[in-house]
Amino acid sequence: MNRSTFVLASMLALGALLWTGCGSNAGMSPQASEAQTEAEAETHDSEEIVLTAEHMEQAQLETATVSPTVLRSSFTVPGRVVSSLQGSAHVGVLVSGRVVSLMVDEGATVRRGQALAGVESFEVVRLKAEYHEAHARLEQAASALDRETQLVAEKLAPERELEEAASAQHTAEAVVHAAASKLSALGVLPESIAENTELEGGRMTVRAPISGTVTARLVKLGEFVEPSDDLFQIAAEASTLIEAQVPAASVDLLRIGSVGTVVTANQTILQARVVSVAPIVSSESRTVEVRLELSQGSLRPETFVEVRFETVGEREALVLPASAVDREGSSAYVYVQESPGRFRLAEIRIAAETDGFVEVSAGLEAGQAVAVSGVFYLRSARQKGELADHD
Repeated sequence: MNRSTFVLASMLALGALLWTGCGSNAGMSPQASEAQTEAEAETHDSEEIVLTAEHMEQAQLETATVSPTVLRSSFTVPGRVVSSLQGSAHVGVLVSGRVVSLMVDEGATVRRGQALAGVESFEVVRLKAEYHEAHARLEQAASALDRETQLVAEKLAPERELEEAASAQHTAEAVVHAAASKLSALGVLPESIAENTELEGGRMTVRAPISGTVTARLVKLGEFVEPSDDLFQIAAEASTLIEAQVPAASVDLLRIGSVGTVVTANQTILQARVVSVAPIVSSESRTVEVRLELSQGSLRPETFVEVRFETVGEREALVLPASAVDREGSSAYVYVQESPGRFRLAEIRIAAETDGFVEVSAGLEAGQAVAVSGVFYLRSARQKGELADHD
């Protein structure tokens, strides 16, 4: 059976199957009841079973009349939880340097902004010197502005000189801000710059850009690293993005906003909506990548799931409870009631099966009554008859 399944309409159990109790001789004439008073089940051949009213009651045997049922089609595809845009990060450096300290290893849980490693770099030394110089010029410009302000107030200097001093201070402030931003990008935090605690030497701190788990540490202590090198890889602990591979023949049934049901390995069920459908078909798998976002909750990245999509449209089919089916190897059978107490073994073909029901595509017709409980008893009676035939 392929992976396609079907979803029963909400009134399947009530409208599709007309249940009739067979635990007694209800509906039988007195003559027929009297004719079935034997103590043991009578088996006429290997495919027909005749039960007495007493044994039918012991077996708690019930039948259902088969009638067409309205079904809504669905299909199930494999899926994988993937990291969102903020769900994974490759961590490196912006300037060359030598690794002088490592604070975390693979498997560590880190917070955004947490220190991961220390790197010594001559470029950091240069930038810190640039910051010192800019800061000194700012202090000088601030002193000049204070002096010009006092002179203008005492009418000892023209207003133009005060304006020039104010402009010089604004320029000096911008230079300091630019120098501080460069250092901040290298892991020297602005508050550390203000406190003057990280301005000695050329060490920069590599920090985690996101919270999550360190999935790879790609650098060793003392190693020289370049801006093109990855030092760490971090993955978020949870994601709401699902990537499903949908057969090309089915993808036209989906659209942005279509609802999918995500089923995890432990049978947790979550709802999701389609957020993107790839425009191309994979030449190898003949599938199309469809991405869904969970409506609520989250899952661990790289977890495998199943995604079930309900398609638009309905159809009619013959449906039975799975309890009515007697299986032998790859074959499936049901017990058709020919008359009260008399059953015939009939082979059927199952088109699909889900949620405790089967769709029958051959071997059964609408209006026939089949046993839906007590099937094990009927099988035992049939097997006894087959043994008797061999004897």
